[in-house]
Amino acid sequence: VQLEVGDTATPFEHRSYGEELAKCQRYFQKLNTTGSSSRHMLGAGHFNTGTQLVIPYQHYGGIMRANPTGSVSAMNLFDIEPFDDAPTSVIFSVPTTHGCFITVTSPSTRTVGDAGSLFFDTAGAYISFDAEL
Repeated sequence: VQLEVGDTATPFEHRSYGEELAKCQRYFQKLNTTGSSSRHMLGAGHFNTGTQLVIPYQHYGGIMRANPTGSVSAMNLFDIEPFDDAPTSVIFSVPTTHGCFITVTSPSTRTVGDAGSLFFDTAGAYISFDAEL
């Protein structure tokens, strides 16, 4: 379907699936598990305090139209490895149209400098980025 402003029709605009997907991803992106595996790593970082795992700048799946807001599913659907902890919070900071930092709060205290990774632990886990109008 192609909608027109005014009373004069223009030729139908044909776009490939990839072009249309990229245009849609400017407004909303949702990261979740795919395929048969429910485990999927979102990113790796280090503990900059005893309870905060900072995952350096993570790129979105494409360039957003504006700095998005992020949201997540329930915390018990995620896992901080190698500690097997469910995070108590996930915060997106310094969002830009290209990516953001992710700060994950662990329920357990770790040594500053320890490495860690954030995983989708089960089906139903997601992170989404919204730059709707």
